[in-house]
Amino acid sequence: METTVIIGVYNNISYLEETINSIKSQTYINWNCIIIDNDSPDNSYDLIEEIIKDDRRFKCFKKKNEGPSSCRNFGVSKIDTNPKYIHFLDGDDVLDKTFLNTMCSYLNDNTDVGLVGCHFNTIDTNSKFIQTEIRSRVAKNSLGLPKLLKSNEFNTPFVTFFSATGMGPFALFRASTFLKTNGYENGFWSHEDADIFCQMALLANVHYLPFHLYNKRIHSHNLTTSTFKNYDEFRKKWDYYDSKDVKINAKIEEAIKYYYCIHSPLRDLKIAFITLKVLLKNKKDSGQLKWINELLRSCIDNLIFKKQYKEIIKNRKLLKI
Repeated sequence: METTVIIGVYNNISYLEETINSIKSQTYINWNCIIIDNDSPDNSYDLIEEIIKDDRRFKCFKKKNEGPSSCRNFGVSKIDTNPKYIHFLDGDDVLDKTFLNTMCSYLNDNTDVGLVGCHFNTIDTNSKFIQTEIRSRVAKNSLGLPKLLKSNEFNTPFVTFFSATGMGPFALFRASTFLKTNGYENGFWSHEDADIFCQMALLANVHYLPFHLYNKRIHSHNLTTSTFKNYDEFRKKWDYYDSKDVKINAKIEEAIKYYYCIHSPLRDLKIAFITLKVLLKNKKDSGQLKWINELLRSCIDNLIFKKQYKEIIKNRKLLKI
């Protein structure tokens, strides 16, 4: 099969049939599907077996719950064909029927692209359409300032993902490129997509198409609503990432300079102004003033004095000694 879809499942029994049917209804037919259940306590696995019985295009496995990254990596380990492309689908989301056809065709026609993404719609627990969403991708313009990439700007540089923008599950991987990465970071439960996009962007071009082909379900159990966050671990990895390739290291250090000297302090300034507007409107300080002062201090330290940037570059040099 040309394309393998890997579905990660945990307590998705209410949505599984719709998710699986969105694979079955694809206009593109050259696919197979591997479903991994993370030991769901809601009997998801039994329903999976019932839905896919007698359909050889599907295989299902059950493993202990070790998070979405481990689930996706396990799914890759169960591929017994030689696919050209891989898609990772969350067990509560739904694909547009043209998703695979559009994305596979694009990768077929653009052999320099290792990963192609698209935009998405949000749906509720009853599969009712909420709104269309644009996957925000921030790069830097010719002046070195943050720039929001337009929908007709397909190419998405490494610095976009290094800055933790632009990533998401609504993407198709070229298998030969993905297999050169280290896979998903098992410990990255809320920034695993940012990490794998960074890895892919160092190996091949990453493009985004201006189509809404993925339906992301919004509910109280979304991973993004979890209090478990590990952005610091993501930053630590990529701030101190070291390659044997000097060109890659130069690209990373360029991204570090942009992120800490421009992107992050300007973001802090923006958040400070938004918080100030809330404070002035509500006229009740519940810690906002202290938060504003911290943001402004951070902005000045990094935009003017480049404090974090200098510290990271110094530590990178020490690690190489």
